[in-house]
Amino acid sequence: MTDERWGRVKALFQLAVEKPASERDAFLASLAGGDEALRREVQSLLAADVGETLAPPILSGQRRIGSYEIVGLLGAGAMGEV
Repeated sequence: MTDERWGRVKALFQLAVEKPASERDAFLASLAGGDEALRREVQSLLAADVGETLAPPILSGQRRIGSYEIVGLLGAGAMGEV
């Protein structure tokens, strides 16, 4: 990513993060000017900023995910729990 492109992504992110979540998609669509890659990049940063992920959350008390069994917490930090 070029410095110019990163500057545009960062500027849009800073504007969008101040908008209510319900208004962000329309706001980004209007400012991205049809640049879908730019819109997706900013949306990715917004999702990371609020801790959203594409993976479904593990339900409290759930002990299995597929063939894996959850036996305990290994550690926790700013990026999540293991």
